[in-house]
Amino acid sequence: MARGCRGVPVALALCAAAWSCAAGLALERDQPFRVPPGWTHAGRVSPGHDLQLTFALRQRGTARLAQLVRAVSDPRSPRYGQHLSLEQLRDLVQPSSATLMTVLKWLQGHGVENCGSVATLDFLECRMPASTAERLLPGAEFHRYVKGQRSLVRSPRPYAVPEELAEHVDFVGGLHRFPADRKAVSRAWAKRDPESGRHGGGGAAFHLGVMPSVIRKRYNMTGGDIGLLPNNSQACAQFLEQYFHQADLAEFMRLFGSSFAHRSQVDRVVGHQGTGKAGLEASLDVEYIMSSGANISTWVFSTAGRHESQEPFLAWLLLLSNMSSLPWVHSVSYGDDEDSLSLAYMERVNVEFMKAAARGLTVLFASGDDGAGCRRVSGGNHTFRPSFPASSPYVTTVGGTSFKNPFLVTAEVTDYISGGGFSNVFPMPSYQAAAVGRFLRSAAKLPPGSYYNSSGRAYPDLSALSDNYWVVTNRIPLPWVSGTSASTPVVGGMVALVNDRRLQRGLPPLGFLNPALYQLQEQGRGAALYDVSGAGTGTGGPGGSGVAPVSAAVAAAPPEGAMSNGVYVPPGAANGDVKPVVSTTPLVDFLMQLEDYTPTIPDAVTGYYLNRAGFEASDPRIIRLISLAAQKFISDIANDALQHCKMKGTASGSSRNKSKDKKYTLTMEDLTPALAEYGINVKKPHYFT
Repeated sequence: MARGCRGVPVALALCAAAWSCAAGLALERDQPFRVPPGWTHAGRVSPGHDLQLTFALRQRGTARLAQLVRAVSDPRSPRYGQHLSLEQLRDLVQPSSATLMTVLKWLQGHGVENCGSVATLDFLECRMPASTAERLLPGAEFHRYVKGQRSLVRSPRPYAVPEELAEHVDFVGGLHRFPADRKAVSRAWAKRDPESGRHGGGGAAFHLGVMPSVIRKRYNMTGGDIGLLPNNSQACAQFLEQYFHQADLAEFMRLFGSSFAHRSQVDRVVGHQGTGKAGLEASLDVEYIMSSGANISTWVFSTAGRHESQEPFLAWLLLLSNMSSLPWVHSVSYGDDEDSLSLAYMERVNVEFMKAAARGLTVLFASGDDGAGCRRVSGGNHTFRPSFPASSPYVTTVGGTSFKNPFLVTAEVTDYISGGGFSNVFPMPSYQAAAVGRFLRSAAKLPPGSYYNSSGRAYPDLSALSDNYWVVTNRIPLPWVSGTSASTPVVGGMVALVNDRRLQRGLPPLGFLNPALYQLQEQGRGAALYDVSGAGTGTGGPGGSGVAPVSAAVAAAPPEGAMSNGVYVPPGAANGDVKPVVSTTPLVDFLMQLEDYTPTIPDAVTGYYLNRAGFEASDPRIIRLISLAAQKFISDIANDALQHCKMKGTASGSSRNKSKDKKYTLTMEDLTPALAEYGINVKKPHYFT
């Protein structure tokens, strides 16, 4: 390197012997540095501050890996289900000896020796002082950012590596990306489809929110649809200090798990499990993957990002590359905008999903809760904003639906917040080309073509209920929790149940779902998948007014013979040797938990009208529950009317007013269609003009 610096000015020649003197190449030149809302800059870290950086080493055999994934995931292939072991995967993708030696020599030349690898040898995690990292990666400059009690160290400036290293390293993790916050939400309902659909029914059951019994009724799951095998397992991942509590899970099953055999404890936590306040997101994931995938061994991967320079999502990927025994199904509610990530990062993460698919893992990601999103381009055309990893062609992306009637187990319509769209990074995979083509040709209303990339990977792949869930967190039952963070673990549990049936028959697990999933749709397997055509009021989601191409909702535990092509194995008869765990808790104990909720409709008003309608309303707990339900019903109608008003304003051009404090005035014209969706037809009084 010293020879390469001859003839340069004296100021530069002073560093001639150092790697950092090399001109270097930026590995992630397109990686934007954005400080998310709520984070504040707290100054540059000291030179001796300890950092942990992740080096993604260039892999071999990725083209061969892609071919292998297609073969083991396609039911029409003779190699279907012949998944790789971790050792076989390592032999396929491990970096070349030249890459390993070059990178290790570079690190050791800067005194970096505290490094660890993974089983596939394609990642290195190294600890070093900030001053060393800044010499190692020219341009990097490490600063601290804080949000409440959380603290992160990131570099606001781009980094480079010596030219000799560029062909050996894909990217360095722990410099730019902030962890994405994705939270379950509680909100009012979206617009609903006036058509009930063939999966509706006149005998629809009444309910006061989605709970395991509603999920199991809607998707044809009986008390016998539970896991039986010890070698079957499922998992969910929690990030950003989001923890579940075993006590919450036990309470959830006590309240809602009386009709099916279940487990009340997670079998294994991989990573750090905090003891502080439980997170709503983590509670939702665990409680619903364990109630839809009932009685199946469940793991939780907890990568909280406790080290300031760690990327929690990247840490989870490293765990998958380092464990020879893993659950067959993984449910993940995490995502970020494609345009907030570098191409090198997304392409490498995509290969990590290929590795998981080759091993027979089913990886499910939530599609997000922002519809198709919106990217505002200064001085140009605005576009939709796809999400990653939802847009990866090697994961199964789960969208969301709502019940048409919020209190009946009826047909589903698109949940208006459900994420969906087309990738701007990954081309459309062949397995979905026919389905997406039909969608684009037949859709009645599509946004302008300039808003989205119709040749990109389309998502979501399937959807399930995502609205109005009950969740127990910090020992409190909370109603009306919503988001694709709810639908994803529900689908995950269903897939784990199908795996259980397959394993009972000596068949391999499903693995990467998408090729088989789209073939089922093409074959018209209506007993397993059905269309959800009703649109929400957002710009995305399956079958809606946006651009998500696949409008299928999942029906788990299909009837006998519904899937006879070897892809899925239908459940057998009820398992007589399994005795359901029957809760001895009376309903009144559950209703006592509602005393802390104060509805805006006074209990006295509810009791008066119940008595007027001929109902005995002497129990104050029943009155309180109905008051809350009535409050939610009114909230739904008001929200629908507001959405109608906003859409009317957009059509008239008034949306040009970008004030965040804009106020809307609801009129009878807005209220009438909102009420009509619940079968309430109103006419303007004579004194209205």
